[in-house]
Amino acid sequence: MATIVTLGNSKYHLIEVQKGTKVPAGVEAIRWHDGKDYILSPVSASPAPIASAPVTPPAPVTTEVKERSSFPWWLAVLALILFGIVLWLIFRPCTTATTVVPPLGGDVVWVDGDCYAKAAGLGAPADAMKAICDPVPGTNGVSMRLTSGTKVSIGTITFDAEDRVWFLQDFVVPSMASYAFEYTGSERSIFDAPFVLGSELGWANDGTRVPFKICWDTTSEGCIPPTNLFPTK
Repeated sequence: MATIVTLGNSKYHLIEVQKGTKVPAGVEAIRWHDGKDYILSPVSASPAPIASAPVTPPAPVTTEVKERSSFPWWLAVLALILFGIVLWLIFRPCTTATTVVPPLGGDVVWVDGDCYAKAAGLGAPADAMKAICDPVPGTNGVSMRLTSGTKVSIGTITFDAEDRVWFLQDFVVPSMASYAFEYTGSERSIFDAPFVLGSELGWANDGTRVPFKICWDTTSEGCIPPTNLFPTK
């Protein structure tokens, strides 16, 4: 019976080579401790039974994926949009016109946030904002072109070959050719004036048509008129 030995991680049968016998080419052989030559024949280990690992049925996995993919994600998006709209409605600036009645009587004062915002957008100073927005809007429209010598409570004026228009209070239409209009009772019409909307352009020094610049006084740089509008001052 052949002897079984372990060399490294492998087991071999030791088959004695008879004296005078040549080891065939390609066959492993070893000289053992007893001085004899032996052929190394690998021991074929009987394959151990392989325990079958439990296999997870694919059906539950597929079902789980389908359940996740069927989640109505659009509901979450819709909820976020509605939440944002609610926040905007709660925290948006309030520009609704309100009426304030003085505690001791007197005229009703209208405070209109939209009007003030529009006037600020035109660059109006505080006194001009009040003059435009505080009076109760009347039924009068903007006047026709005014003649020389007319006293204007609140209105606009410009001149030939000009790219400036003045919005002033308590001025007098000069004798110099001009285009002056009274806005009393229709102060907010300035927001729809042609020189504001851009449908009417002024004249630059080089003869080109340019948008009008609104002047709110007669003393600021670039806003000194070509003639005196306040003869009593």
